Amino acid sequence: MHAVAVKATINDLEAAVANLEARVIPGVKQAPGFVAGFWTRSDDDDGLALIVFETERSAQEAKAMIEANVDDQVTLHSVEVREVVASALASEQNQTGPSTTEHAHLRAAPGDRLVVSGHYQGEHERDGEVVEVRGEDGAPPFLVRWEDGTTTVLYPGSDVSIQHFPKSES
Repeated sequence: MHAVAVKATINDLEAAVANLEARVIPGVKQAPGFVAGFWTRSDDDDGLALIVFETERSAQEAKAMIEANVDDQVTLHSVEVREVVASALASEQNQTGPSTTEHAHLRAAPGDRLVVSGHYQGEHERDGEVVEVRGEDGAPPFLVRWEDGTTTVLYPGSDVSIQHFPKSES
C-alpha cells in the first residue's frame, strides 16, 4: 500500500470542511485503489491528511489530482507519496479503519492467488499470493506477496478476485 501525505494551512476552516464533505471525500472514495483517508487539523489550523491506496500508481494519480485542484481555502505546503510499511487497526467492535464487513464476500487462505484487475486500458492485472490473513475467518486484510516480490497489506476492493487452492493432504 501507498499513502498520499498532505500538509497544508487551513485558511478558512468552515469552507474547507464543507468542501471536504461535499467534494473531496466523495471523490477520493471513488478513486481506484482507495483504502482509507484521514484529514486532521491542529489548534493553529495546520492541516495534515493521509490518504491510503492499494498501489503506488493510484497514490501518484491522487497526488496529481490534489496538486491540480487546490483552492483558496487551504495553502498547500507539501504533497508526497510514501510506502505504507506497517498498519494497526482497532478491534472490530471499535474499528476506525476500513470495514471488513464491506468485503464480507471475500475470504482467503494463505497460498490463495489474488488478482487485482487493471483500472485503465492497457494496465495489466496485478497478481499476488496471499501470505497471511489478518482478519477473522479468512476475512481481509490480507498480507500479499506480489509477482515483483514486494509485500503489502491489502484491503480488497471490487476489482479483486481470489482463486482458492485446496490444501493438499500429505
